[in-house]
Amino acid sequence: IGVTCDLFSHLSPNPWLTEERRTTTLHERLWVMTQEADGYLALRGSIGTLSELTLAWSLIYTGSVPPRPLVLLGEPYRRLLQALAETTYLRPEERSLVRVVETVAEAVEALRSPTYRPSPNPRG
Repeated sequence: IGVTCDLFSHLSPNPWLTEERRTTTLHERLWVMTQEADGYLALRGSIGTLSELTLAWSLIYTGSVPPRPLVLLGEPYRRLLQALAETTYLRPEERSLVRVVETVAEAVEALRSPTYRPSPNPRG
């Protein structure tokens, strides 16, 4: 299922989609993606991917969405998390909500695993 947006109507949806959910605004797209997903998988991307990743991460952390897997694929994400830990105040409980994997098979396993359901740590 792909959640697309009128803003990007000039682009073709991913050819592997079996269902397209079109939204009118980017805000609506982000809302649908974060609220209706069973889990999140981030592949290497650009600023939009980073925005989606941090939004999902924040929503899990604050308990705004039920606990669900947040999986990052590839070494670049290890470096990103290291940089965040070195330059921001990334708490261990925030870091524990994210799982970095190296292969597609590991990503699928992490997304399907009933034992990988991070617990939110709402700030209070």
